[in-house]
Amino acid sequence: MAASPQDQAVAKVHRWLAADMGRGPDAIRAEVEAWDVTSLPSVFEAARLLLLREDEHALALVRSMLDEGTLTQADIDTWPLFDRLCAQGQSPPGRHSEMPRAAQDA
Repeated sequence: MAASPQDQAVAKVHRWLAADMGRGPDAIRAEVEAWDVTSLPSVFEAARLLLLREDEHALALVRSMLDEGTLTQADIDTWPLFDRLCAQGQSPPGRHSEMPRAAQDA
């Protein structure tokens, strides 16, 4: 059975997070910049922005998704994507699932 586009996107994000941790953000920049997230849930646009270190834009999008209910506090608390922000003290409200609910519901 083939993985859904959302499952594939989550796998990409996790792979890029691992590469970023091991080799730094420049190691993934070109691939992440080229990633087309237009057909995916908005949580993946936030993921793309965070991976590119466009934190201010990402946080604005995350806050909007929280307000809309398309992202939950539990998503933030359970997805490692948000760990870097939290470690730097600039996390969205809360923070750390393998796939956020917003990605599962798409």
